[in-house]
Amino acid sequence: MLNLGDGEYWKKVMGPVFIYLNSSPNNGSDIRAFWDDAKAQARAEAGKWPYSFPESPGFAKAGDRGTVTGTLLVRDAFASKGGDVPAATAFVGSPARRAAWLLGDTVQGLPVLDEGDGQRPVQHRRRPGWNLQPRRVGSRVPQLGDYVHTSTVTVTPGGAVDLGSLVFVPPRSGPTLWEMGVPDRTAAEFFVPDADPRYASKLFVGKDGYRQYGLWERYAELHPAGNDLVFTVGQSDYSKDWIFAHVTRMDGNVRVNGRVAREAVFSTPEFGNSNAIARHGIHGGVQWSFEFPIRGYLLRQGENSISITQTMAFGPFLGVMYDYLRLEGPPPA
Repeated sequence: MLNLGDGEYWKKVMGPVFIYLNSSPNNGSDIRAFWDDAKAQARAEAGKWPYSFPESPGFAKAGDRGTVTGTLLVRDAFASKGGDVPAATAFVGSPARRAAWLLGDTVQGLPVLDEGDGQRPVQHRRRPGWNLQPRRVGSRVPQLGDYVHTSTVTVTPGGAVDLGSLVFVPPRSGPTLWEMGVPDRTAAEFFVPDADPRYASKLFVGKDGYRQYGLWERYAELHPAGNDLVFTVGQSDYSKDWIFAHVTRMDGNVRVNGRVAREAVFSTPEFGNSNAIARHGIHGGVQWSFEFPIRGYLLRQGENSISITQTMAFGPFLGVMYDYLRLEGPPPA
């Protein structure tokens, strides 16, 4: 859903679309040659962008666009002890407002920063003023959070802007004691159970298993009432022992060492409503990040347990997909 303010102008131009059909005198016997030829053609065509032939006034020619360059670095004192790390896999957007890309606002997508040093020119920008906001900031060490360039970047036709080195400091309170998953805005790394044989599709056997129908019923079947999933740090494997979507169980509560519900360490507000489970997705669209303190008096010598309870259970699609969980120690003195 696109959110526009009163009187706000926004336009998106799609295309042109290039279609390339190749052929072989050997009746298609060398499939690899077809593929290599198609990739070579794609590279050649990409070098011609932006095209000069479209007549639509909404399609800006090369002379109407500008170029922005810079280097995005990630600085996490606890995860990247060798210093700043290039954000080599960050997606970049140019929202008009902070977090606009996350909420379906007017965002213009830009390339992925896929150079090894986190540096790549963002070419052919037409919009005169925009904010740089890499989404799903990545690096050789995946990170939580979003980087937002605090000042507006002004791009002029034919102009070039060098932002220099931009440093993102991800949210963190202390060193990592344990973690589950990868902070990449998907639940793909967690365990996806096999589908009920009655519903199983051969299209998703061996890949994209989360697209199978009816997986929302599998959690209750694998973990009936009174026998909920237990993950033991240091023994369990989240790719095998932590189901990707927790559904149909009685805002979520977090308890430490069996405290009763009224003593929950943290309760979330109501959130979500993206229908990701019903539409066979692997991420919920809008990601919610929660941080809560665990007081020292709640912990004890030896084994400690943390319980996460989904309290809203009046429908099969009211569930939670986890992207990443982390327990941090106290900050250094």
